[in-house]
Amino acid sequence: MNAIDLIKIPFSTRGSYTVFSILKNENKAHFYMRDIRGGDLDPGCLFEFEFQDIRKDGVCRRLEVDEIKFEVKPSLLTGYRFEKRAFEITFEDEDSFRVRTFEANLRISMVAVNHKYNTIAELNLLNWEFTSYFKEVKVGIHKLSGNGNVTANWLEIGNKEIKIDLGEEDEWRFVTYRVAEGEKPFAIDTFESCEKRMHQKYAGWSKRFKIKSKIPMNTMLSILEARVEEAAHILWQNFVKAEGKLSYPALYMTKNWMTNIWSWDNFFSAMGLLTASRKAALEQLIIFEKLQSPEGAFPDYSNDRYASYSCNKPPLLGWCYNWMIQKDGSFKKESSLKRIYQMAEKQVNYWLNHRMSDLGLPYYTHGNDSGWDNGTFFSEGVPVITPDLTTFLLLQIQFLIDYAKTQKDLEHWQVIYNKLYKAMMLHLWNGEQFVAIKWPEKKVIPMESTLQRLLPLLLSKALPEKIVDKLKEDLIDFETPFGFATEMPNSQYYKYNGYWRGPIWAPTTYLMIDALHLNGEQVWANRIKEKFINCIIKGGFAENFDPFTGEGLVDTGFAWTASVFVLLTCTEN
Repeated sequence: MNAIDLIKIPFSTRGSYTVFSILKNENKAHFYMRDIRGGDLDPGCLFEFEFQDIRKDGVCRRLEVDEIKFEVKPSLLTGYRFEKRAFEITFEDEDSFRVRTFEANLRISMVAVNHKYNTIAELNLLNWEFTSYFKEVKVGIHKLSGNGNVTANWLEIGNKEIKIDLGEEDEWRFVTYRVAEGEKPFAIDTFESCEKRMHQKYAGWSKRFKIKSKIPMNTMLSILEARVEEAAHILWQNFVKAEGKLSYPALYMTKNWMTNIWSWDNFFSAMGLLTASRKAALEQLIIFEKLQSPEGAFPDYSNDRYASYSCNKPPLLGWCYNWMIQKDGSFKKESSLKRIYQMAEKQVNYWLNHRMSDLGLPYYTHGNDSGWDNGTFFSEGVPVITPDLTTFLLLQIQFLIDYAKTQKDLEHWQVIYNKLYKAMMLHLWNGEQFVAIKWPEKKVIPMESTLQRLLPLLLSKALPEKIVDKLKEDLIDFETPFGFATEMPNSQYYKYNGYWRGPIWAPTTYLMIDALHLNGEQVWANRIKEKFINCIIKGGFAENFDPFTGEGLVDTGFAWTASVFVLLTCTEN
């Protein structure tokens, strides 16, 4: 695969909360070792790696990060100074990493941000323990070889200035833990054996990703294969181990700054993981089982430390799991189906009991509830009744009908489905398009410029043919050189890098491709698939993309973008 750009994708390993990133502060680049526990409220920078150049006259000059050439592979990070290998970093396991130097002088300094009560204890001449009070993590520091040393200068009570100076041909081992390192024995592996083990683990994972779909026209196979491997790397590296609130290994969206799992994001992640691991795919869904609130809502997001219920996400679990069953019949097994069914049932009841208007339709109380954070349906405030929410709820109720265990349950959910469908057609279809309703004043919001209004295409089997034809006719206006824009390009609300007001997103792309397949529009669906594949080839695995240039926008190394790319390239249609 191509070398990894540390500015876009950190260096880490599967299961680890430790990452190495280049971040820019005030237009100056810094190379950090970060711990991403606790979510995205803090970047988690623990140590900065500084590179020293000692001149012949003995004067020491700090090199800028831009003066170091980084070569990054899934199992090894190498830094070059003046074209000579200066240092290497590899992981020993998910909690430990090694650093070794060659001819350069390297200083590892504690980052003086949120450093109150940070301290370091010298346990013996070769072993120190650093405590990050704010991050609630400890780092065991071991000198394995060389002449380097640790210095700590008191700044005030409970605080120290900590510097680790590595000389030439040093090797050090760093271990992260919450309480005590004793549970992990001291490693005797060589640096080379650690790197080899990490390489073999990644290679075993990446070989599961094979191109199975038709290659887009004018796309070189080698380029597509390279992108598939990059997607495999993202879906491998972005995992963190089960810890705290996370009861299973969790696929974070990125290890940049969106260091959480989001409930509807994880549904797409699960689908993308199916080609590599049924177990990992299922775990991305049932990880929310314990996080589901007593009322039935999934949290907006969660990390190892906390789950946030300020918002939640739309009821897509039924649609997602039904897709997984269609791709792999083993998901019909009672052990997993029963758990998903109960989760889906509880989520449906949340919307029916706690977010239901007297029109018989559910509403969002926040743009983030929908996943379309700043979508134009929310331009006049909330609560808002939208056609996509009712669509997803109907699809999830249909899932409950299809897999009901008793006749009583089947009849119960069929009655609710019929009432909800009737209310949707009565209040949200105005004869020309699906609209939203500002609640409680019952103000109709046509907002024909948002793609969000066309998601009822997923219900095409239940909708009248005339409505389906009108929705497909309207969809034409959203197609751009790289796929479906989330806001119509000629809209007054359209904005470059406007998040949900224009850019192309992976999940909505796949939802619309699925809708087109349901409508027998195979040629159109394949055209959008090819456009989005070319978008990723050009823009990488970004959070979203400019619909006219394919430029990757916002966060990078994004898991659900990689997942959808895998669905389009490595899954048979």
